[in-house]
Amino acid sequence: MINYRYSTLGILSSMGVDLGDEAIGFQDFSFNLTWHPDRQSTITFFGMGGISENVFKAPEFDLREIFKDDQNINFDSRMGAAGIKFENARWEHVLAYSGYKYERNSELFNELHQFKPFENDRTIEQRIGLHSRRKFSLKHGSAQIGVRANALDYEVFTEHFLSDEVFGNQKNAVLLQAYGDFNKSLNERFKIRSGLHITHFSLNKETAVEPRIGLSYFASPKTEFAFSYGLHSRIVPSQALLIANRQGSDNTDLKFIRSHHFVLANNLRLSNYSKLITEIYYQDLFNVPIARGANRSLSPINTIDYIGAENLVSEGTGSNVGLEMTLQQYFTQSTYFLLNGTIYDSKYTGDDGVRRNTRYNVKYGFNLTAGKEFNWQKNRKIKIVGLNLRGTYFGGFWEGPIDLAQSVYQYRTVFNESLAFTKQLPDFFKVDFRIYYKRVKSKYTSILGLDILNATNQRNIAYHYFDLKQNEITAKYHLGLIPNLSYRIEF
Repeated sequence: MINYRYSTLGILSSMGVDLGDEAIGFQDFSFNLTWHPDRQSTITFFGMGGISENVFKAPEFDLREIFKDDQNINFDSRMGAAGIKFENARWEHVLAYSGYKYERNSELFNELHQFKPFENDRTIEQRIGLHSRRKFSLKHGSAQIGVRANALDYEVFTEHFLSDEVFGNQKNAVLLQAYGDFNKSLNERFKIRSGLHITHFSLNKETAVEPRIGLSYFASPKTEFAFSYGLHSRIVPSQALLIANRQGSDNTDLKFIRSHHFVLANNLRLSNYSKLITEIYYQDLFNVPIARGANRSLSPINTIDYIGAENLVSEGTGSNVGLEMTLQQYFTQSTYFLLNGTIYDSKYTGDDGVRRNTRYNVKYGFNLTAGKEFNWQKNRKIKIVGLNLRGTYFGGFWEGPIDLAQSVYQYRTVFNESLAFTKQLPDFFKVDFRIYYKRVKSKYTSILGLDILNATNQRNIAYHYFDLKQNEITAKYHLGLIPNLSYRIEF
């Protein structure tokens, strides 16, 4: 399987589609090549990569209305991954490379009517990893043991030219993981799953031991009840790990962010093609990174693409509790749908001791994905017309009031930390629609499709910011209606 795409949205911009006055282009490539040297073994080469770019050019002087109009901004994003996998009935080995780079540069129009460097942010992460897994077949069960070894390279850089602030760091690290999992049917009604994961990270020199256990009870052939517990750990994002508030210092002593996960679930098979899944969950987070200070509420878990300059400590806590239900019908009689709904509460505590909403505590959310195909055959050729719909509705994200004085002084939006996440944005609603025409021939299949993203042209608020040119707080909106016409040939 090989796939390549190249796209530029400049044509849509010239047609009047609002893309935020930016030139947007992207391309990506993926492949999956498989060989079977014998009946027991498989060798797979796989990979994917993508490049995207957003370019904003300042309009003519007389047309500038907001602070962004006084800037030239270029955002460039690149990612790639490739590897080789060997597997047979007992063993699986994977050697892979992955990496990404995000960079944003901007120039600001000054009082001398010149464009001068304003801001520069760059984040790079690369890793080379080896994963080996051994599978065992047991009577009424199975087991596996495995190890993962990753060599990581981090680089984070941020520069603010007006304040002459420059922060950057580059680190190499090793992440080692070992695990074992065990599954066994105790009898016709009970099944147990257990495991132990061990992780060591060289930057903070910490080792995390993570036990996991789950128990399933089959009340009938169609009904399963399950309870599971697991202790999970993850590395603090590199942007928070590598930069502190002094040049040359860092936060590499931050511990793993850890969480106790509890899940109670019910899986009800309604028919051969449909099921209803209900889950009640609770997550207890600790070692959450936070800024130190009696009046500080900052935590990187709430920020978007956090690149800060803060001394952080692993003393924050948090929790997530909720109920989620999913009704699914697999593709049958040319129809499918997936309906999902959730209600939950997400909180955290910073160094000020106040228990707050997280940015993402939207309280409730609903998703619907559905599709229908109509097909017929003519002259030994199969023709299909398909309709797909995806709808999303959830509560608004949270943010705090903006500190106007500090925003003017620092030339950027600064929020009032003492009132962090006390204001909720309006609810989010979006509908995407797709129609396609497919012709299936003996040697290839062709697909002509039209996607309409945000088909109702809903104006959803993404966040608020302080605009220096207008000297007022302004709402930033998500993109409106975007049509996308595509043609695809599958050999």
